[in-house]
Amino acid sequence: MYKLLVKLFIKNKDDVHNIRVRTAYGSLCGVVGIISNIFIALMKIITGFITGSIAISADGVNSLTDGASSIVTLIAFRLSSSPPDSKHPFGHERIEYISGLIVSFVILIIGIFLAQSSIQKIISPVSINLDLFYVLVGVLVISILIKVWQSRFYFLASKKINSSSLKASSFDSLTDVISTTTVLVSMIIIKFTGINLDGYLGLVVSLFIIYSGIKLVKETISPLLGEAPEEGLIDTIKNKLNNIPESLGYHDLVIHTYGTRVFATAHLEMDASEDIFMTHEIIDRVEREFYLEYNINMVIHMDPVDLNDETYQKMIRDVEEIIKSIDEVVGFHDLRFDCHGNRNSVLFDVVVPDGFKMKDKDLKKKINEKLKKIYPDYDVIIMIDHYYI
Repeated sequence: MYKLLVKLFIKNKDDVHNIRVRTAYGSLCGVVGIISNIFIALMKIITGFITGSIAISADGVNSLTDGASSIVTLIAFRLSSSPPDSKHPFGHERIEYISGLIVSFVILIIGIFLAQSSIQKIISPVSINLDLFYVLVGVLVISILIKVWQSRFYFLASKKINSSSLKASSFDSLTDVISTTTVLVSMIIIKFTGINLDGYLGLVVSLFIIYSGIKLVKETISPLLGEAPEEGLIDTIKNKLNNIPESLGYHDLVIHTYGTRVFATAHLEMDASEDIFMTHEIIDRVEREFYLEYNINMVIHMDPVDLNDETYQKMIRDVEEIIKSIDEVVGFHDLRFDCHGNRNSVLFDVVVPDGFKMKDKDLKKKINEKLKKIYPDYDVIIMIDHYYI
């Protein structure tokens, strides 16, 4: 069914980096969610009213809120497809993250209300009319099957377009499957044993939903705060930078993502003896290739490296030896001289990984002391860099 609906309603379905195709996936999921959730909600609410089961009625209201969440998802994907403007030059695609956050909060609120109603049922058990037991079972089974299909539908779409919002919706549908299954088990136990565990089972499910809601809130907040890019994207950019024949190396790679829009910056080390216009043309070419091949807006800064200066080359070897003697995980780049004024200065950046124990000021002091023993006539200026990917 998923493949059929995608084929019928989404043109160029594999061009997932196209904002229109991405919006089409989100819109399709929104419409599917609205129709299926309203259908399920009506079945459950009517059945709950007839049987007097507060658990089924509450589950029906839960499905109704899922329909509202689908409307939020539909609106969010429509808004996220809006083109960039003067106030939002990077586009509006992060609206999708906000919709995922809203769905996560809805899951959390549902869990809290379900816990409250379950506790009330434990304190004051409600008698349930099981005259229409098999109709009730049929409604719940149909609801479970639709929710399983719905969860799978959202999951496949979320993987296709890498959507945190649809991932949250898929998990929301899965919690509904668990919730409805618990209600079904409760009804069966009441029918054949007379033991009413409705409230206790409802409380267990509600606690699971609350836990899931908190987890999803954390996951959907992460991209809004600015999380690290995906490994696949990092590898793509690194492989491209590593295969530039004229390059001597690169550093300071920084990547920002705004939905399908990717912006990156890097420093490229180039031979200082080469013609500056030729070097500029090489960098321009690489930036164009990044955009044409990967749809990545890349900005490259050129760092000249003097391969013919013996003092420069010796200092690079000395600095590398000093830094590696402190810790193998520490690196450096951008070594350069400043010979203006009365004193000579050497400047370079030291790169430390996440979790490095030594404080920045202590690391700088240690490198400075060791290097001054070899080059007492130079002032040492060190900048500490941290990884952004």
